[in-house]
Amino acid sequence: MNRISDPVLLEVLNNAFRSIAEEMGRALTRAAYSPNIRDRKDCSCAVFDKTGRLISQAEHIPAHLGPMAASVQAVFGKYSEGDLSPGDVIMYNDSYIPGGSHLPDITVISPVFDGGVLAFFAANRGHHNDVGGISPGSQSANAREIFQDGLRIPVLKIQQRGELDEELLEFICLNVRTPAERRGDIMAQIAANNVGAARLSELCSKYGFEQLSACIDGLIEYSENVLRKQIEAIPDGIYQGEDFLESDDEPDGVIRIKASIDIRGDSVHVDFTGSHPQVRSPYNMPPDQSKTAVYYAFKCIGGESLPFNFGIFKPISFTLPPGTIVNPLPPAPTSFCTTESSNRVADVILRALSQAIPDRITAGWATTRNIIALGGMRKDSEQMFVHMESFGGGQGARPTKDGMDGVPPHCGNTANTPTEIMEAVYPLLVLRYGLVRESEGPGKFRGGLGVTRVLKILEGNNMELSFVADRRRIPPYGLFGGLPGKPGEDYLIRDNQKGRIKPKCVMDVFPNDIIIIQTPGGGGIGSPFERDPYFVLKDVQQGFISPERAKSEYGVIVDDHLEVDLEKTAEYRANMIRANTEA
Repeated sequence: MNRISDPVLLEVLNNAFRSIAEEMGRALTRAAYSPNIRDRKDCSCAVFDKTGRLISQAEHIPAHLGPMAASVQAVFGKYSEGDLSPGDVIMYNDSYIPGGSHLPDITVISPVFDGGVLAFFAANRGHHNDVGGISPGSQSANAREIFQDGLRIPVLKIQQRGELDEELLEFICLNVRTPAERRGDIMAQIAANNVGAARLSELCSKYGFEQLSACIDGLIEYSENVLRKQIEAIPDGIYQGEDFLESDDEPDGVIRIKASIDIRGDSVHVDFTGSHPQVRSPYNMPPDQSKTAVYYAFKCIGGESLPFNFGIFKPISFTLPPGTIVNPLPPAPTSFCTTESSNRVADVILRALSQAIPDRITAGWATTRNIIALGGMRKDSEQMFVHMESFGGGQGARPTKDGMDGVPPHCGNTANTPTEIMEAVYPLLVLRYGLVRESEGPGKFRGGLGVTRVLKILEGNNMELSFVADRRRIPPYGLFGGLPGKPGEDYLIRDNQKGRIKPKCVMDVFPNDIIIIQTPGGGGIGSPFERDPYFVLKDVQQGFISPERAKSEYGVIVDDHLEVDLEKTAEYRANMIRANTEA
């Protein structure tokens, strides 16, 4: 069969493979023990061919796109095909192995056989609430080497020929704060792969391995061709972008990420030369994690019709200088790489591309995961708990629409922890959960609003809060006359005294402490004075902005009856434009 001669079969199998990955995800989240995987769905599932080429990845976590795609190469780095048998399950989390990211992301990979011959791999990655290290949640701002991030798991078999290695699992669980959760989540990951393996075997029985292999070649070729056509439509040239992470550990208080995007015909080369040297704090990104944000950006450009498989990697090449923030050398810590650093890379790539395709790029997003990890001992119990959660923020304005309010950053796609679940599982009370008023970046199309969550600690002993956030000083950028979004702000109330929480910190906390998280808003696009006055009025009526902000930022006059005075608005805007022009 010619691999592209039957487009109907290709479409059927493309959806079949994607459906398998999605079903694996449903099995994983239903079986998982921790709220982070079960309820927040901080996990990703994928299927690969026998050589390790990605066939399909469910639309779960963008931060997992690049690393997951390289995960099977880690298997082949240790095992040959002859070393693998039906019933084997391989796992790892080490940052310095192909496909590595930060240590809380544990990858589980199962070879799938057809008639005793290796045919596919089913794989998934789950973010575990805790894998040890110096602070609860294993994402400590105080880590200075990867050994302080948590337990490093090399590529190894957690299960051989269907026999679970209980001693190995016991060793892993002994080195984490919440062993029952870790065991339950790992077993759920193995179960999800079993679902994937069963469905892949059913496909082999229905279509035959040879026909499936030919169709996989066709699907990969199709994705490559679609992306190359999208790249070819971008004007040739070199487009540069840079942005900064905030770090008090650096002399200048920032970590630079710089990228040069060279578009030539239907190919792209992304060069990160000029980015910051690797740092002592945990911002360092393993190379496959650094590539993730680039793949994400071009997947966005490719649109919904672009299947995410090995084909989209082929038009894109990289320069990732060793010893830098985008390609660190061990033992640099890496725990912020998915939550902060990869999101900032996405900002840099999209900002650079806005010079070439301004009608297809958003303004700056909140692009921080705003992670809190609260750990300690339960009251009157020797049992430890770790609550880990991230919060969304404002999406940057879109070329023809406002940014969405309260969404995950570029490379995150997790849900929130439902209030009922959080209060049932952890000693916490949610006092408030909503949007941050007037956090949008003004523009013709405004940025999305940030999110606020207010938590009260009810009880517990020896509790520690680990907090990781960014965009507290450097706001999400606006484009083409749009203004930046509002930076985030965070507070702790103790004994009726309110004080700021440092955006990267580890601190002791106590019962009755109140934690306030306010995440950044997205940047705007276009002049705010070009915004439709009725869009401004709607934001006032919904309580997103005040009448005073409507006037000062948008030049829109809203009267006491919450109606727009169009005549006064036109006059005020004209006077303000004239004054700005003269200035």
